[in-house]
Amino acid sequence: MLMKDRLIKRIEDQAKIFKSRAVKGLEDGKRHDLVQRDERKSMWTAHNRLGWSFPKIGSAFDRDWRTAKKVVESHNAKLDQRRRRNLIKVLRDEAYSKCGKDDHSWFDDSRFEGIAYRCERSYEVGYFGNVETRGFVKTCLFCGYSQSGIVI
Repeated sequence: MLMKDRLIKRIEDQAKIFKSRAVKGLEDGKRHDLVQRDERKSMWTAHNRLGWSFPKIGSAFDRDWRTAKKVVESHNAKLDQRRRRNLIKVLRDEAYSKCGKDDHSWFDDSRFEGIAYRCERSYEVGYFGNVETRGFVKTCLFCGYSQSGIVI
């Protein structure tokens, strides 16, 4: 049996388990209980790994297709948030290790701004009312080292 077939079989078996703990509405026969974490993950897997449409996921899990869509999108948002947190941690660790060696060359990389250094800009209003950046001060959040510059 292929890997995709095994994944489909696993999703369908889990859907049967989820149907057994269902609380159905009187009017429409659809499930109206809260979507549990394991069911959310299975819906996400069916959509992103198997390419199932939301109506197909809804019928397999005995849910409305709009509920399936909402669950998959919220799970995607949670995964994106987790990836961003991991990226921030990696950047912060990299900057901290370089800061410990008195190497602040990472100030030039804008990915570290707000994570490992703070940048304060000074502005000036020009003759025609346009706002122009005149200078900046970058301060390391770990050791307090600062670097200033002028924008031409």
